[in-house]
Amino acid sequence: MRNFFLSCLLLSLFIPRAAGADEGISETDASYLKLIEAAAFQGFERMVDPATGLPVDVAAVAQGGLVQRPRDTVFSKTSPGHIALRLFQLVLSKERGYLTESETYDRAFLILDTLESMETYEGFLYNWYTLSEDPHRSLRVTLNRFVPFEQNGLLDASLMTLAGAYPGTPLARKAATLVEQRHYDFFLPKEGDRSLLKNGFDASSGKLSEENHLCLNDPGRVGVFIAVLKGDVPPAVWWAQERLVKPYKARSGEEIPVIISWTGGLSDFLLADEILGGDRIAPLAFGSNARNVLKIQRDWASRVSDTGLWGFSEGQVPEQNRYESAGIPPIAHQDDSADFVVPYATFLALRYTPAEALRNLKAIMRRYPACLGRTYGFCGSLDPVTGIVNRNIHAGDKGIEVLALGNYLSALEGKKQTADYLWAYFREKGWERKGMMLLKGEEKHAAFRQVRGVLTPAKTAAEPSPALDLLARTRDIGTFYDPDNAKASYDVDGRGDGRKTLRVRYDVRRRWTYSGVYMKFPDLNAGAFQALRFLIRGSEDKGFPKSVKVEIKYRGKSVQFERVPLTSSWHNVKVRLPQENKAFDEIVFVFENSVAGKHPRGEVLIQSLSVS
Repeated sequence: MRNFFLSCLLLSLFIPRAAGADEGISETDASYLKLIEAAAFQGFERMVDPATGLPVDVAAVAQGGLVQRPRDTVFSKTSPGHIALRLFQLVLSKERGYLTESETYDRAFLILDTLESMETYEGFLYNWYTLSEDPHRSLRVTLNRFVPFEQNGLLDASLMTLAGAYPGTPLARKAATLVEQRHYDFFLPKEGDRSLLKNGFDASSGKLSEENHLCLNDPGRVGVFIAVLKGDVPPAVWWAQERLVKPYKARSGEEIPVIISWTGGLSDFLLADEILGGDRIAPLAFGSNARNVLKIQRDWASRVSDTGLWGFSEGQVPEQNRYESAGIPPIAHQDDSADFVVPYATFLALRYTPAEALRNLKAIMRRYPACLGRTYGFCGSLDPVTGIVNRNIHAGDKGIEVLALGNYLSALEGKKQTADYLWAYFREKGWERKGMMLLKGEEKHAAFRQVRGVLTPAKTAAEPSPALDLLARTRDIGTFYDPDNAKASYDVDGRGDGRKTLRVRYDVRRRWTYSGVYMKFPDLNAGAFQALRFLIRGSEDKGFPKSVKVEIKYRGKSVQFERVPLTSSWHNVKVRLPQENKAFDEIVFVFENSVAGKHPRGEVLIQSLSVS
């Protein structure tokens, strides 16, 4: 163990620093990564339950290695996403030489046998399954009976990759059969808006979730892509995914445009293309957005701590057995800041900015040597402010570390990446051209053109239009909330200084909940206006959240939003309408539990709502 640490430390200390973020890496750099790769592959193997072949959710670091806790139901469960990452790892283990072809084949076959025995709904796996100590006892659905769309999409991608790596074998046929029995139109609502797939299905209530798979920048785009290629849903579902561009203002004053994600975490932006290879097929789209996101990661790091360490994404909060969906709020729908660093995120950056990624990994190791283990690779997470290191290893995080690192080194050595095997499967099915057209078509999309600075000149009105009072104009106003978990109510009156006042009362005491109020304007001609303006304040008597999210929508989809900080005094807010398309027909004020602070119940007042 001492020799391992000494080797890594020497390599991290004496590797010459590259001058540019996009340069290749030296042989010494590659040796450093191979040491980590060997440890990471070994660590993920230690997380596998031998009876089923499936990885456990969490393993503890003990006595220098990873230890499973089979009696701990928090640790000893598994999910479709974990299984997907295990199958990707097995394909890479063969490619990288960590297992023989026959060893990989046998272990993959055991997993497929287990999958065939597991309880499913319409062929799709549930969110969580408990792994039993008794090898003769079947896996039990646990925690909830929710059928997740995103994770099943990742699982199907891994099964297709496995089939592409073993063409014409019983293993490939077994994998293909599992894929073919699932039909993704299951996640499309039978009535109403059928443009987006739902995030999942609650088998207990027999209902699809209220939330859609919305953002293109999300691992769920893997499932959408597969659903379209299979013919389960029309191509329109792919193009309905949101590509909302927001500028991030760096500390230097530079504005960095990026197509946002739901959480703002790095896995949202980069994991899908680790699987699909979209950055290679459409570099002007996915590659450009990824590099802008990585610039933002480094800038955000300088705001979080003086260490400059980056890699903000979902993960286990240091010193807690709590997995958080977190990221960078200015480039996210969800306001949930990640002030902790997850090392797996840096490995995702290798394919875009290898020199910057290497610098970050070495800096983590030099400052926090406890982050790296000889038999498991990097730790789960660390707090760059306090220096606390989370020593529990999460299967999802370790699986991404293995996937990204194995793919990068395979490309460096001229070997195949997992995406090469996935596309071999697509070719066999006759889907390659269709898939290429979807991904390559993104380079022409207006959103990606904005990201790389190719803008369409904004249309301006011949003469300025007078301000339009929206509170006086709206005829359709209402609230939205989960009646079991959150509440919202409102009234419009002329109290106070005589102006019309929208008073919104909210209750978001339950974690992950949100509520709000909407106003619709079906007959509004917004093309002549530049910005939405209003006055807002919180109620000093009843309390108010730290911020409120103001969303501008068109045909049900967000075209712009801002998070507005609140005080007990009135202040002016200006939200610029998007340059490419100023059309909107709805304004929404959203109250979220994640930013409620000390007042999960309270009241907010809004006046002078207008466009000008």
